[in-house]
Amino acid sequence: MAELLITGDGLRAILPPTVACAQLLGESTDAEVRTDEQHLVGRGARAMQSVLARRCAREALGEIGFAHMPIGRQDSGAPAWPVGIVGSLTHTDGYLGAAVGLGRHHRAIGIDAEPNEPVGGAHRAFTTEDEIHQLAELGHYFGNEIAWERLLFSTKEAAYKAFHTLTDRTLPMTGARSRVFPDGTFVVTTTRPNRHRGERWDWPGRWCRYDDFLLAAVVVS
Repeated sequence: MAELLITGDGLRAILPPTVACAQLLGESTDAEVRTDEQHLVGRGARAMQSVLARRCAREALGEIGFAHMPIGRQDSGAPAWPVGIVGSLTHTDGYLGAAVGLGRHHRAIGIDAEPNEPVGGAHRAFTTEDEIHQLAELGHYFGNEIAWERLLFSTKEAAYKAFHTLTDRTLPMTGARSRVFPDGTFVVTTTRPNRHRGERWDWPGRWCRYDDFLLAAVVVS
C-alpha cells in the first residue's frame, strides 16, 4: 500500500528546488499594506489574506533576487508578477502560501491550499463520473484521513492557475479530469485536447497534507 504524503514541510515538499516558496500557518492580522498595493485590496478577512499572501510572495521573491518588488493584479484577479517571474498565490482560512520561479526555468506555476475537510454532495459540481468512481476507490482503499474530494478540487485549482498563466484562458470545473494517486502525485488532463505552443494540457503535479490542509502544486517547465 502506498504511503500517504503527510509532511511538516508543506509547499517545500511538493515543489522542485528551482521554485522558491513561503507559507504562513494560522490566523494573523499583522499585515502592513504597501502604498503601491493599497488599491488592490479591499476590506475584510479575504482582503487581509491577500495582503499576507503577497507578503509570503515577497519573502519567496527575495530568495531568487527580487526582494521588495510590488505584486500587482491582472484584470482576471491573478497576480501580476515582475518581469521574468512566474508564480502563484493561495490563501484560505488558516493558511497562506506563495511560490515563485524564474521564467527562464519555468513557464507556469500553480498552487492551491484547501482545508482537509469533506465537501459533501457539493463535489458533484466539479467532478466527472469517472472522478466520482475514483474518489470512491480512494476512500475504500485508503480511508478518510484525506478528504479526497477536497483534494481533487485542489489539484484542479492548481492546474487551472498554471493553465491561465500559459493561455490567458479559464476552464470550467468539469473541463478537466484529475487523476489523484495516494503517493502524493496527480495528473490533470483537459477533457478536450487543448493545445498551446504545440503541447497538450496534460501535466503532472504533486500534493501533500500539511497540518489540517491539503496542498497541491503544478509546475510547468
